[in-house]
Amino acid sequence: MSNDAIVVASWLKLSLIPKAEQQNLDQPEKAIQRVYLGDRLPGVYLTRREAECTYYLMHNMKRLHIAAALGLSRRTIDTYIEAVKKKVCSNSQKELLDTLKETDFLKNIDKLQLAHSSLESAQ
Repeated sequence: MSNDAIVVASWLKLSLIPKAEQQNLDQPEKAIQRVYLGDRLPGVYLTRREAECTYYLMHNMKRLHIAAALGLSRRTIDTYIEAVKKKVCSNSQKELLDTLKETDFLKNIDKLQLAHSSLESAQ
């Protein structure tokens, strides 16, 4: 394959990636932006921040500790959790966590490569 063909192929590959995700290619930790919940809730996904907050919540972290671990305010964490509850049609935190346990959330969140050290240090 000639150099021109490689350049064109690279350009085509990049042109198929949304611009927001193209900017994150040099930052692998931000490359994955969505966590899909699987067949139980088809088409439903969580954003990276929603998934991070929910993951820590599922590991019994208090919202204040999640905020400290992620460098966000407690109110921001509340907003993310409320958005997740709305997406999965849950009325309470317990219902949210029970619903997510029945999905592919925990399997798919591994793709985010969360910093588990912040989970351990904040508790």
